[in-house]
Amino acid sequence: MLLSLYHGGFGLEKNSDTSDKSTLPFTFIQMKNEITIKQLQTAFDRIIAKLELELGEEGHIELKTSAYRLIPTEEWSDFSKPENWYSSSKIEQGDLVDDLKELKKLIKDSTQPCTYVDFDRVASILREISQVQNPIS
Repeated sequence: MLLSLYHGGFGLEKNSDTSDKSTLPFTFIQMKNEITIKQLQTAFDRIIAKLELELGEEGHIELKTSAYRLIPTEEWSDFSKPENWYSSSKIEQGDLVDDLKELKKLIKDSTQPCTYVDFDRVASILREISQVQNPIS
C-alpha cells in the first residue's frame, strides 16, 4: 500500500509482514517515474467523465485564451530564472486557436496522422480547461 509520494520519486510503503517486531512498519522505497498506457487511459477516462458530469455529454467549453506561454519540454528541468522572463528565448508562444484547428482536423479525418505535437496541443487545451473551470487567478 503506497502512502506517500515525495519529490524525487521516493515514498513509503507499508510492510506486509507485521510479525517481525524488529522491522519498521514502513519501508522507504524509490518510486518508478513511469505510467502504463492503461493507467493513462484510466486517467483520461476519469477526466472526460468529470467534464461530462459537470457540463453534460455534449457540453461546450469556451476557451478564454488564445495565445499562451510555453516552456519547451527540454527546458523543464532548468530552474534558473532568466534575466528577462518576458523576453526569454527559453519561453515560446503557443496558440489555442491553432491547437484546436489542428486537433479538429485529426478528429474529422481518420487518415490524418496523429503526431506527438498533438500531445502538446491536447496538454495546452487541458491546461486552459483547468483554468476556465477552476481559475487560479
